[in-house]
Amino acid sequence: MEINTPLMEVWIFPPEEIFKQEMQKAMQTGVMPGGEGEAGPDQEELDEMRNDPEEMEHIRDLVSGYDDQRLDVLMQVMDGDELVFQIDMTIDEVELITVTPTATYTKQADITIEIDSDFLYNLISTTEKEGWIEHPEWYNPGFDNTFKDIKTGTKMAGQISGAIATGSISISPLSEVPTAMDILGQMFE
Repeated sequence: MEINTPLMEVWIFPPEEIFKQEMQKAMQTGVMPGGEGEAGPDQEELDEMRNDPEEMEHIRDLVSGYDDQRLDVLMQVMDGDELVFQIDMTIDEVELITVTPTATYTKQADITIEIDSDFLYNLISTTEKEGWIEHPEWYNPGFDNTFKDIKTGTKMAGQISGAIATGSISISPLSEVPTAMDILGQMFE
């Protein structure tokens, strides 16, 4: 006999100060905030990328303008002048994408992306609140979830574009704004 229950879990997003502390702690220890999983794509995702001609073409397009066929990206989350979190990201045709949280960055970055911590907190908070819909096991949301994912992704893309326009996200050099937007879009999808 099948018994349907409305049992669902509740997830509470942390306050901004705790979020910031966790980001700083993760950066100091070289892990992603929350300490779960790898930074960047895991081995299975990298294998899928290698076997996808469109994805490999996308990687080639990203790195083609660089002499060493490698794109070095420094991504920093800042609270005013205070460094909250920092990522060393490398994109190339061999390793594809490597992401390393780090407290020190010693390379010369091709692109530097600086994100205001208040903006990032609000972006993640909004995404989690809108994207986190818990359904009982027996309920199949079907198209509702697909539509919700599209709506959330579109809203996030608009927020990222707006943040670049208002200075909540700054990109250096300015000539790399399209590439940086591509990278940010991939990270937050």
